[in-house]
Amino acid sequence: MFGLVFVAAVEVATAIGQLRRERGRPTVRGIAQRAGVSATFLYENAEARALVANAVADSRSRHDRQSQQQHDQIEATWRERALNAEAELARTQKEVLAPRRQGGQRQRGREERRGCYRPAP
Repeated sequence: MFGLVFVAAVEVATAIGQLRRERGRPTVRGIAQRAGVSATFLYENAEARALVANAVADSRSRHDRQSQQQHDQIEATWRERALNAEAELARTQKEVLAPRRQGGQRQRGREERRGCYRPAP
């Protein structure tokens, strides 16, 4: 009896290793099918249950890290776009406002020469 349980636990470990190499997502059903054991065995056998729990946790953390890296990459792209848009907006505003300022100064200069310029109180 104990020999069969040991062999089944070894098969479970082998199935988990295969799934990791193939970058598959380990599930209780998937591991049970690959190992040739029942899902009930995986739940009832403490050693097998621990192996499956570790495999699932490792897979989730790896998936979370990959998701976070993708999110960071996308976020960096959008941040760069926003900074570029702000810089372009500032440049355009300077370009548009420069002639207006010059026009206002010219107008004030003409008014001063005519004696019509009155500074605001």
